[in-house]
This record gives sequence, structure tokens and C-alpha cells, in this order.
Amino acid sequence: MAKTFAHRKHEIINQTPSIEDIKARWPALFKASHLQDEFHRNTTVHLESKFMSKLDEYTPKLLVLFHSKGGALGLRLQAILHKAASHPCMNMTREVVIQCLMVYLGESTDQLLKEYEDADGDSVSQDLAVQEMKIYKIKTETSGGTADFDIV
Repeated sequence: MAKTFAHRKHEIINQTPSIEDIKARWPALFKASHLQDEFHRNTTVHLESKFMSKLDEYTPKLLVLFHSKGGALGLRLQAILHKAASHPCMNMTREVVIQCLMVYLGESTDQLLKEYEDADGDSVSQDLAVQEMKIYKIKTETSGGTADFDIV
């Protein structure tokens, strides 16, 4: 992939291919691990750790913004924010802020987030194998409600 960056950039900018064509030519760009590697190679910045640190930095301001909203949007945000109040840990706060941000921007959370409760590893693996890009959480009641988060 390192050798084709200039070629990909030129083709995408000048020829403006469809997303399907890009997926067919460079499928690795649509896999989280390859995308992170490509980002790091081009910028020397670790994408996920940088994203999380900036998310943590802006979380207090975002929470103030979400709490200040009224109307139908405010009600949807308050329903999500209620989760953080009942589980005040860093992972839950991050999850709530990402969900609220998606709702605030008018995006569907179903497109990016997937949650599994007390699911066995085989069924989760099979479901995630068909996903192109998801942030998933596996929550188990047997381990005291702890969750495993990852990106596929």
C-alpha cells in the first residue's frame, strides 16, 4: 500500500471513482486495521489513540452542549446521557459522547455501533465477519457488567 499512495490519491482526486470501485481496487482501505496503518504511515500519528485523547479533551464541552439542547433532539440526547450517569466510567462516558455526537449530527447510530449482550464468541465472530466497519461492545452479565470494546 505504501507504493500506491500517490497513485491512489491521483486516481481518486482526478477520476472520482465510485465507492464501489474504490472498494474493488483497494479493499484494505475499508478495514479498520489497514486504515489505521495507512493513517500512521502518512501522518506518523496513531489514529485510534489520537482520536481517544482528543475525545477525552473535548468531552466536558460536548457534554455541556448536549445537556443544553432542548426539544426532540434534547430528549433523545437526555436518554443517551442517562446511561453515563448510572455508569460513571471512562469507557461508558466515551460511548455516550460518541452516541450523542452522532445523534446531534443527525447520523444513525445503527450504521456504526453494534452492541452484544451475553452473546457467545462464535455468534459474535460470525456477525462481525460480515461487517465492514463497526465499533462493537460485548457486555456480559457474568463478569459484572463489564464490556469489551473494539473496532472492526
